[in-house]
Amino acid sequence: MSFSFDDVFNTVPKQHPGQQFLQVDSCAKEQAANLACVSFKEHEAAYLAGVEAGLLTKSGQIGVVAALDTPFIHRWIEPFFAGAASVRPEVTGTPLYVGGTNPFSDPARAKSQAQTLTGRCVDIVSAAASGGNQGVFEAVATAGAKGFGVDVNQCAQSPGNIIDNILKHVDVAESAAIKEIAAGKTGGVKVYGLAEGGVGVVALDPGVASSGCTVADNPEVLAKVKQVRDDIVAGKITVADPLQG
Repeated sequence: MSFSFDDVFNTVPKQHPGQQFLQVDSCAKEQAANLACVSFKEHEAAYLAGVEAGLLTKSGQIGVVAALDTPFIHRWIEPFFAGAASVRPEVTGTPLYVGGTNPFSDPARAKSQAQTLTGRCVDIVSAAASGGNQGVFEAVATAGAKGFGVDVNQCAQSPGNIIDNILKHVDVAESAAIKEIAAGKTGGVKVYGLAEGGVGVVALDPGVASSGCTVADNPEVLAKVKQVRDDIVAGKITVADPLQG
């Protein structure tokens, strides 16, 4: 999984042509015939989370604490702000980055950045700092603000303080890829978005009522998110992809 293994997947599959390989979240530049790649439209899910943030912010100021300032990670930033602006144009968004030597697993630096945001009257902070997300949750809880998790449902990590999560259903993509490989369909690249069930938010899940996420207490927000999801799938709304920009 991830772009961290691009160099490995550039060489190893070619050295073992009888073995099938699956790379998630990236694809080697020199893709071998026995390498299948899957990626996701994270920006579509981030847009939905932004819609929720735009409807629920009281200060009109939202933010993101992200691990790094890279095009890929911006998929969790600009679409989040765009979703908020789509329902409340006056909302302003501010991103801050963890950086440092361990950007994906530094809760202390992530917490400090979140504290900077809440100190500027940001009342909703989306966490896109991987292992550092817990630091963001601690900061928003102390400040009386709210947060968003990422990839999986993280609401149980800070009960009552997390609105929702920008979900990535890696299991859906992996299962489909393995079935194709088992059927002899090897190689290729597939992308999973809202239409394919590869990304989403907890607000769209049947079990949202028992999810522990505060969005469950806002039926009007749940209804709006479902409408926007349907519009994106139908092509009525196009979410700009920062990775392609």
